[in-house]
Amino acid sequence: MTARVGANAGDLYRYSGNVKISDNTVFLQGKNLDFVFYSLTKFNLKNLAFGTGQPLIKASELSNLDILFPNQIKEQKQVGDLFKNLDHLIALHQREPQVDGDD
Repeated sequence: MTARVGANAGDLYRYSGNVKISDNTVFLQGKNLDFVFYSLTKFNLKNLAFGTGQPLIKASELSNLDILFPNQIKEQKQVGDLFKNLDHLIALHQREPQVDGDD
């Protein structure tokens, strides 16, 4: 999902579970959303926002994005899983204490 209005317009979020969504949020439901999420990260959605006081992204702008999907659902899942695992590894490495060579 992404905020459609305000300072967070264009930021991507993933959420699982029950949630109340306002009309200021664009969201997707379905299976295999990891592929879609990581495909959307290649776009800077904030560039779609216009306005100064309350930036706004129109849903029609989001629907015009050209996202290429592999034909096979299995391949979409594999690609989504690959990027999800990479994100997890990056997060783990960022949490590791930095080793200082001065000790």
